Formats: sequence, structure tokens, C-alpha cells
Amino acid sequence: MKKIILSLFLIFGITACLFTVSQTSAFAQGKPTVLYIYGQFCGACRQFEPTFDAAKAKFSQKFDFRAEEYNHSQKAQELNVTETPTVFILDGNKAQKIGWQCLSSPGCFEQKLQNY
Repeated sequence: MKKIILSLFLIFGITACLFTVSQTSAFAQGKPTVLYIYGQFCGACRQFEPTFDAAKAKFSQKFDFRAEEYNHSQKAQELNVTETPTVFILDGNKAQKIGWQCLSSPGCFEQKLQNY
């Protein structure tokens, strides 16, 4: 019984480490990452999603785009996100938050990405 429990802890530990490594490497590629934190039942998030998708299509050569659900995002906890939608541009160790006022305006959001 001890061997089974020890084996399960080992398997879960390795899985957790692999998940952490894959998340870290996804943010450590050459391009900056536009990270969109959304809430599952967030109306403002649903309004922002077409803007995010359009920017993703337009700026995919310049940025990596990721969307993470707030309750399942380790990055949201690390960045102390308290509201959704929230968008950051992550570049190395820098995290630049894009304000809600800009997220509610497709032109402003695209301008921020263009000027980065």
C-alpha cells in the first residue's frame, strides 16, 4: 500500500512539474505575449473577445496570443489579477497591463499593440 501511495505522489509530482515547465516555456518564446485573462461568465469579456480575435489575426507575427480563464490561470494569480477582462503584454520579466478603457475600444487596443 505504501508503494502505491508513493507511486501516486511521484506521478502527480512529475505531472505538475511538466505542466509548470510547459506553461513557462510558452511564455518564454522569442515574441512578447498578449495574455488575455477572462471570466467564464463575464459579459465584458464576451464583448472584448472579437477585438482580441481580430488583433490575434492582425498581429500574430509580432506577438504570441494566449487566453486563460481566470479561475484556472496561474499567471493571473502571479500578476494579482482581480477583475476580468484583463490584458497584459508580457515581454521577458516585464508585464504591461492594458487598461479597461483601452480594451473597450478596438482602435485603442490595436494602437497599443501597434506601438509596442
